[in-house]
Amino acid sequence: MKKCTFLLVMLGLVLMGCSEEKDVPQLVPYELSSDEKQLVHLTATPTEDLLVYKVKPGNVVVDVKVEHYQKGKLVNSFMEFSQEIGEGESFLSFGSREITLEEKPFRQWFLSVNGGHITTVKGPIADQGAYSSTSLREARELSSDQYVAVGVWIQAGEKKNLSPLVLDEKEALEKIIQDHEEVYVLLCKLKV
Repeated sequence: MKKCTFLLVMLGLVLMGCSEEKDVPQLVPYELSSDEKQLVHLTATPTEDLLVYKVKPGNVVVDVKVEHYQKGKLVNSFMEFSQEIGEGESFLSFGSREITLEEKPFRQWFLSVNGGHITTVKGPIADQGAYSSTSLREARELSSDQYVAVGVWIQAGEKKNLSPLVLDEKEALEKIIQDHEEVYVLLCKLKV
């Protein structure tokens, strides 16, 4: 009986050693502290238009892009770039703000990943009703074979209202794209 117990314990230890768990890279939604929110307000960017994620673990390269949909159809992709994320705590932030150029409203988009930064301006924009954004509510694993939607900005259009915004499943993203006039989707994946 002691031999059998000993063999079972040894087998368990061997199996535990063989099934070493690797950390899968993921994005974790990050809530800004009140001090961080005050700093963001200094940039004239509304904190509700800023999505921030913690990237863990590091030592990966991420590809990031934004897809723009109008009336349910993909119009274009922009802000495509790759950034290496080293060891330690790293963050990805993405947002937009309205700016005025030549007395017309434009939307400035910006993206920052671990020191890499890109910005672009789209417009001029028309008054298109309510505007909102939604983000992941839980950590999301990153994949190397497909992009993962981690944030969405929505312009309601003529309806002047927004359908419920939850970005947890692929079907939810498709519904958001179909239900709204203008949709901007932040996508991330691992670069191999």
